[in-house]
Amino acid sequence: MMGRVARTGLVLLLICGGLLIWEVLVPTILVALRPGLPEFSLYAIDKLGFAVALALVLTAGRLWRRCGFADGVSARSWGLLWPLWLITALSAIQGFADPDAGSLLGWLAISAAIGFGEEGVFRGLVIAALGPDQPRRAVLVSSLLFGLLHLAGLLAPVDYRYILAQAVAACCLGLVLGSVRLLAGSIWPGIIAHTAIDFFGLAAAGSVMNAMDFSIATLIALLGSAIVSLVWGTVLWRRLPRSA
Repeated sequence: MMGRVARTGLVLLLICGGLLIWEVLVPTILVALRPGLPEFSLYAIDKLGFAVALALVLTAGRLWRRCGFADGVSARSWGLLWPLWLITALSAIQGFADPDAGSLLGWLAISAAIGFGEEGVFRGLVIAALGPDQPRRAVLVSSLLFGLLHLAGLLAPVDYRYILAQAVAACCLGLVLGSVRLLAGSIWPGIIAHTAIDFFGLAAAGSVMNAMDFSIATLIALLGSAIVSLVWGTVLWRRLPRSA
């Protein structure tokens, strides 16, 4: 038993450590090599590069099916993700900072890479590492790690209050995403919803830094989404069996 716990802990450390190292080193290296690199290009290289790296890991380890990529999207899963659609709608009504088609396609590509990368790690690799025999534990741990990894934003020149609120919201959203991942038997609904949230948020702000501006309104929105997601996520989490 202890041997299994130790192995699982080591795997989780490698997964989360690898993601954290990527998010710290890649932007640092890019800025060092190209000091004047635009924010959009920096973010695109970072997120698209990670998505490609993750796809290679999944392929090399033959982990696509185990991580939930083999099944499609059921109609039932769309309704289960309603808090994410609500957040998406609230971002969408703000419109686009730059309605240029090329700019929107760029943000869509970046958002899809973020959705694939983060869901692939936390609802894919992390849940697979924790094992399907204890689904409640797997969802809870993956949600906590999802929130904690967002604290890496404290290393960026962003108001710490935004990062803390974002980490709390991410943890609560992770509870919904993880539960739907196991209830629906597929990771794709979460990837699509995650992509939609990030796309409309980034496109409305016009840049990553603008999207992370701190204000009382932003704080209320983040904490409000956290509360709604926590309540609904708990309902979904309780639908999962204690053990498979």
